[in-house]
Amino acid sequence: MKRRVNSFNLALFVLIVSGCSTTTYKAVTYRRTVTTYLEVTSNVPAEVWLSGRQVGTTPLTVPFNYEEEVDQNVKTANYWETNPGTAAALSVLSFGTYIPFSFIPAEPTSESRPSGTFVNNKTILRLAAEGYEPLSHELELTGEQKRQLTFTFVQKAAE
Repeated sequence: MKRRVNSFNLALFVLIVSGCSTTTYKAVTYRRTVTTYLEVTSNVPAEVWLSGRQVGTTPLTVPFNYEEEVDQNVKTANYWETNPGTAAALSVLSFGTYIPFSFIPAEPTSESRPSGTFVNNKTILRLAAEGYEPLSHELELTGEQKRQLTFTFVQKAAE
């Protein structure tokens, strides 16, 4: 015995299946701490200042902390919320069987993604060694784990 698909039932099925809609929205932006280790070396031992604070003598490795903005997105699916008029019509056409399913949202999922925006990630590194010209270097850090910096001092001119 062959089954014939009723065009009304087929249309109703297509509307119900296509009725589940996904909504993605940006829930929140928060900041997380990022640490980059600065490996500083020079041709002569030198005192190192980071952000106006003396941190040691070369060679040295020093951590520098700053913040990165992270966007948290949430994805939900629920046809009743996204298109209530159509969901109500489907409920009437399906003699009330669509109502229970249209109210049940799919499990919301959350996804965090770095935005690529950094805060307080710029600093000045200064080096000084007796008998040599002082050095200054402006840094802009962008999330890397380690940054190697090598400096070459030039002796001061004889006065």
